[in-house]
Amino acid sequence: MARKFISFLGTSDYKYCSYTLNNITVNNVRFIQEALIRILCEDFSAEDSLCFMLTAAAKKKHWEAVGGDIKNLEDIVNDVYKDKADKPQITVIDIPDGKSEEEIWFIFQKITDLLNEDDSVIFDITHGFRSLPMLAFAVLNYASFLKNIKLEGIYYGAYEAKENENAPIFNLTEFYSLLRWSSAADAFVSYGYSDKLFGLIKETARNYIGSQKAGDNLKDAVNTLNTVRGKEITEGKVFSKCITNINDLRTNDKFSAHPAFEPLFDKINDVFSGFKAEDPLNFLYAAKLHLEHGREQQAITLLQEGIITAILQQVKFNFEDRGVREITSKYINQKIIEKRNHTTKPWLLTDDEKKLIQSLEQSSLFAEVISSEIFDKLTGLRNDINHGGYNKSSSAASKIINNVKKHYEEVEDICKKCFAF
Repeated sequence: MARKFISFLGTSDYKYCSYTLNNITVNNVRFIQEALIRILCEDFSAEDSLCFMLTAAAKKKHWEAVGGDIKNLEDIVNDVYKDKADKPQITVIDIPDGKSEEEIWFIFQKITDLLNEDDSVIFDITHGFRSLPMLAFAVLNYASFLKNIKLEGIYYGAYEAKENENAPIFNLTEFYSLLRWSSAADAFVSYGYSDKLFGLIKETARNYIGSQKAGDNLKDAVNTLNTVRGKEITEGKVFSKCITNINDLRTNDKFSAHPAFEPLFDKINDVFSGFKAEDPLNFLYAAKLHLEHGREQQAITLLQEGIITAILQQVKFNFEDRGVREITSKYINQKIIEKRNHTTKPWLLTDDEKKLIQSLEQSSLFAEVISSEIFDKLTGLRNDINHGGYNKSSSAASKIINNVKKHYEEVEDICKKCFAF
């Protein structure tokens, strides 16, 4: 992984002052670039680069050596590394003034071309045209997707804020972090994709106490949903843990210092807030989330298996017992057939099975499922999906999507009749 320092050089008459970053001060310098290089880049090696974006005027005025006692930036940069055998590369990129959209796009491309896969970037936005900060954020966001670049920092030397000839260097990296968090939170809330958010939380684990645990719990919660782990969904613990750890993360001083992060955490929490502890109807909320994110297969599985679970919990039988679930499913199907044909079919049952069926007959949810025949509808739709449409009677994708949504609403209405919402 190569490191790159990227900076723009303007044409102003730069004055000498001291610059301070992270309690480190570089005294009596004319160029912010010198201060940043001495603070952040003195350990750069031959695989690393210092990249300077120069207009023709800036190159002539501040880069090229002019002789005498006044050193321009090229000489200063060389002086920093004069005693280092493993010197970084120094790259000069000629750019236009950025006075038109075409020129700004040209500069955008030049910066993008500088960046290679997995580069680590330090960006100085002190000098240059006024659109530079926005351009820098756009390039970094674009390159992080295309080339997996990592951002070490974005810095601005605030000469205008100097006191007693000492100017602060502002670290603007958190603003870029906010952009990434917003994008990751949107992908999670809107589409159910957690990889970006999980990766970002893990990436910042060293900076924010609790990030490691929050990231792990977020991944567990999403994996539980995506793999349709019915028992864990019913228990709800994996979701409450995630909410707890996200809330703990809020108490970190760095996060709490930035109120803009609060709404993002609220959005994440809202996704899991619909799950209750030991609630047989958690399957409904999970199915709803899958439908919102275009995962009809998981939704239909949850709806059918969730009905069995809710019935068994209503009659106080162990919903984890495979034999109990199979008898319940078969009995529901048999009762629907009998209802349609106006017939009855005698069953040869063990005493335990008789006890189960007698209890099922007392369940209000069981009665509603038989009356509506919703279980049979779900079975047909689930088979169509799980067999990949390789049946003569298979439905079109649009019809499947519409039917899953329709059946979800039917199951929800039935549950409202039988449980207190």
